[in-house]
Amino acid sequence: MKTSRTSRTSRTSRARRLTLASLAAASLAAGLAVGPSPAHAADTLNWKIDANTLRVVDQQERNITHGDEVYVVSVSFRSTPGKVGSTSTSVVGDMGKMNDLYTGDTRAIGDSKGKVTFNNVTRRGFTDILGGNNPEIIGSMTFVFEDDFTTDNAIRNILDDVAAETKTQLAGVIEPLTLADLLDTEALGDKLTDAVTAITDEVTPGVFGKIKLFLGSIGDPDDLISQKVNVFVAVDDSLATVVDQKLGAVVTPATGVAGALRNRGYTQRFSGDDATYDVTYNVAPN
Repeated sequence: MKTSRTSRTSRTSRARRLTLASLAAASLAAGLAVGPSPAHAADTLNWKIDANTLRVVDQQERNITHGDEVYVVSVSFRSTPGKVGSTSTSVVGDMGKMNDLYTGDTRAIGDSKGKVTFNNVTRRGFTDILGGNNPEIIGSMTFVFEDDFTTDNAIRNILDDVAAETKTQLAGVIEPLTLADLLDTEALGDKLTDAVTAITDEVTPGVFGKIKLFLGSIGDPDDLISQKVNVFVAVDDSLATVVDQKLGAVVTPATGVAGALRNRGYTQRFSGDDATYDVTYNVAPN
């Protein structure tokens, strides 16, 4: 029997409740021996989410047409819960193609195509959060295209529209916390979970659908193979393990990767329209 989207969403929302109260308890249990970090010890760095390599698992085009022509574009985002006007988005990627790709090939993705940077990100600890200094949510939506005959300007224009729409949607979810919310750790935790859920369950699929609808309206369009989300909460090492565990249960590999902002490397699979590519990522200070 087919389950309705409403009931699935309701069950998903109930299963995805992450509270800062639980984060605080875990942090205190793990770190009572050393205590919380001093409030003045700000952990502020520039960070990157860097798509480094693309491996062709299964090419789409025939060998007679010289294999696949692939390009990678991202929409980056950052927002702070409770801080009006903090949400920003941008399109990252120079639309440069990787040509003559065959099954088994691996190519480097240049920084101009795959690296998304975030300046002056402060990873927040337990003491910061109790004081109302909420952790930023940063991330990117990566889109992998197989090139046909859509012009670069047409793709760029639709992605600019997508970035603007993403900003509006994220701001509506993440920013509208009241002073009372900021003083209530459990409510704030719920809002963080809602934000991550909205990005992975509503914003990203909506953006994907909008691009596919546009491409379907023109002749011999570029193929949008797939999209994945990379979303990280800027908490420090004292809270990183718990955030990884909780958000790892929320965001599946089919959707993307989510967790605490920390050094990490991983691979995401992009599959669709008879093509499959694996993209490796590195998250680290820039």
